[in-house]
Amino acid sequence: METILLAGDWSDCSSIPKSLLEMGNMVSFLPDQAKVIVPCDLMIARISTAEGLEKAAGTTGPWLAWCISDTSELGNRAYEKGALAVFSKGTPEEIVLQVTQKNLKQLHSLPGKNLTNIIQRKYQRGDVILLEQDAVLEIQQGIIAQTMVYQDGTETLLGLCGPQQVVLAHPADTCFIQLMSQTESVVRIQSWEYAYREADFPMKVRARLRQMEAWAAMQARPHLDQRVLGILSLLAEQFGVETPQGRMVDVRITHIQLASAVGATRTTITRTLGDLRKRGILSLVETADGERFCLTQWEHGHHDLCMDSG
Repeated sequence: METILLAGDWSDCSSIPKSLLEMGNMVSFLPDQAKVIVPCDLMIARISTAEGLEKAAGTTGPWLAWCISDTSELGNRAYEKGALAVFSKGTPEEIVLQVTQKNLKQLHSLPGKNLTNIIQRKYQRGDVILLEQDAVLEIQQGIIAQTMVYQDGTETLLGLCGPQQVVLAHPADTCFIQLMSQTESVVRIQSWEYAYREADFPMKVRARLRQMEAWAAMQARPHLDQRVLGILSLLAEQFGVETPQGRMVDVRITHIQLASAVGATRTTITRTLGDLRKRGILSLVETADGERFCLTQWEHGHHDLCMDSG
């Protein structure tokens, strides 16, 4: 199914959207007040002003121009701005439909064109994951760590993501955000253009936003022990397993990672963890894969973080 975006005034030619739908396309209208053009396979813009032309030319995908003014200048400029085809004011609607279908067919058959655009990849523990700017990564198995890397090589842990969670690529800027496979991981990667069409994608993005907000809130707590307990509580909500001792964080997190998450040194973290254990708030549980932190006092945070740890 192709997605077609209609921009401009279509009130006097409603038969074209209807025909496009009957041909099996997904058709939507671009609101006049919209500042960003959503991704689509093809956009058809009805243009009557230079402002409308500039807005249509702002799309990053293929587009057709239907100039509904009496001047030919807009049509010439539309070609200059990259329109694949330009229709004049009096172009019959059947011609518009024919050219639209022809362009959709050509775009569909371009070498390397992949309508689902989904790539599955497997990473070993410690592998750095590189994403293109508009990519969306969804974790199927394993855990991915997101960090901010300073110019001197030190890092700040920004969160751990597990199965069913999505991670969006970050632009190559001075934020220096990096993704690393915390465990052996299997992920699927696709472009934003296709990911946002999936029915459950908004819910996954909402859960990711809640996780990021909760993580930032815990990092902003005034006292170190509160920040440590806050981060561990989020991890317990996300990867927790109930044990006789309490809620166990069933993921390996080192003192160095925990220190980077709360803005402390490794030595200070070790001392703080020891103090929490003396107070009976925290304990350690032996597992086949090493020690795990266990919160003896834990309250569910309701951040939609509970995923299968895989």
